[in-house]
Amino acid sequence: MELGDKNVAVKVELIRQIAAAYERLDRLDEAFANLRNADRLKRNDLLTTLAIGENRYRAGRWHEATLYLGKLADHPDAKKRAAEVARGLCHAAAAEIRSRRPKNAVEHFEAALRLKPDSEMALQALAEILLEQGDTRSAALLVERQGQAAETVAEKVRLFEKAGDLHSGSDPDRARAAAAAYGLAVKEADPLHAAHVPLLAKLLNAQEIAHDTTGAARTQELMASLDSDAEERTGHLRAAAQGFSVIADDQ
Repeated sequence: MELGDKNVAVKVELIRQIAAAYERLDRLDEAFANLRNADRLKRNDLLTTLAIGENRYRAGRWHEATLYLGKLADHPDAKKRAAEVARGLCHAAAAEIRSRRPKNAVEHFEAALRLKPDSEMALQALAEILLEQGDTRSAALLVERQGQAAETVAEKVRLFEKAGDLHSGSDPDRARAAAAAYGLAVKEADPLHAAHVPLLAKLLNAQEIAHDTTGAARTQELMASLDSDAEERTGHLRAAAQGFSVIADDQ
């Protein structure tokens, strides 16, 4: 990089900092004016373009926000700032929705996931769009990905259980997918306690529909270990014993 280029880069960074200070003061138009100056000094700079787009998004200028943020997916430096660019693309999608162009939003959310596969904002938004379209199975897969990316145990359990609910169905294939998701929730919930019995009941129902005799017997054992009612506990143990007997006979 030549000295002149270095000086330009330093000046652009300084102007972005000034703009950021105006942003903190909620003086969005003054921040925007400074960012435009930075853009004129160095065209197609990723951080400047991102800052301008986010500024327009915060200002509620939806069309302008999409013009700047929507093109970030193809920027040559996008992968170097994957998390920030993915968030910008999600905001571009949100701006499209606010502009009553929801079909355009899907493209931006998908671009965000290509850059950052665990983008919570993109995963949740796309799942909601798919649910509105009635595609529960595809939505469930996205919710599972949310669960994988979640930071807390409670959130992982909630999302995996939600994915299981979305997968649920009366045919064995859907039941197997549901059981797999519920199984992830149970695994994350360890150690299990009485509050998890309803989750185990969902897992058991899915396993029975999927004809998973081994899995159902193991779930019955887990439910027996958590049930405080002696009669219920005995019923679970008997069901588990019957299941294991069937397995032994088949071998």
